[in-house]
Amino acid sequence: MATKNSSSALVSGLGMAMAFIQSLVNEVVALGGFEEMLHPLTREHGQPIIRKLAEVIVKSEWKIPRSLVERLAVAESLKQWGTDYQEFDQCFFWDIIGLTDRFGVPVISFSNDEGSDMPIPSELIEQLVGRNVTYPMILTWNGELYVVASICNDSHWEIGKIYNGTLSWLKLTPAKYFDLER
Repeated sequence: MATKNSSSALVSGLGMAMAFIQSLVNEVVALGGFEEMLHPLTREHGQPIIRKLAEVIVKSEWKIPRSLVERLAVAESLKQWGTDYQEFDQCFFWDIIGLTDRFGVPVISFSNDEGSDMPIPSELIEQLVGRNVTYPMILTWNGELYVVASICNDSHWEIGKIYNGTLSWLKLTPAKYFDLER
C-alpha cells in the first residue's frame, strides 16, 4: 500500500487535482464565467467561497472508496494492536474505524452469543461456512447486498481458503455505500 507521501501517491494526487481544477474551470465557463475568476480564490479573501465549496463536497452523496476504508482500518489496527491483526482488519474488520460515526453508514450487528437479540441468520451462515473466503466478502441478506464489516470466528479466516469454523458475531454494512473497485 502506498503511503500518503510516497511519490506514486503524490503523482496520483496531482493528477486528481488537475482533473478537478479543469472540471471546475469547465463548469465556470459553461455558466458564463471566466477561468480568471478562480485566481482570487487562492487568496485569503477567497476562503469563504472555498469553505462553502468544501461544505457542498462533504455533504454530497458519494461512495466510500474501499482503499480509504482499508487505510483507516490498518491505521486503527496498528494503534490498537500493533502489527498482529492489521492484514485481517484491513479486509474483515472495517468497523474498527466506526463506520456509522465516521461516514454515517449503517452497520447491522448479529451475535450467536448466549442471550443475543440478533443471532446470525442461517441464510448468512450458509454464505460463509463451507465456502471459499473472498475479499471483499459480499453477502446477500433480505435481497440486498452487504459487505462484511466485522467478523469474529473460532479459526483462521484466510482469503482463498474454505472456512469451516463457527461464527461468534458478524457485522454487515450495505454495499451500496461503497466503491469496492477503488
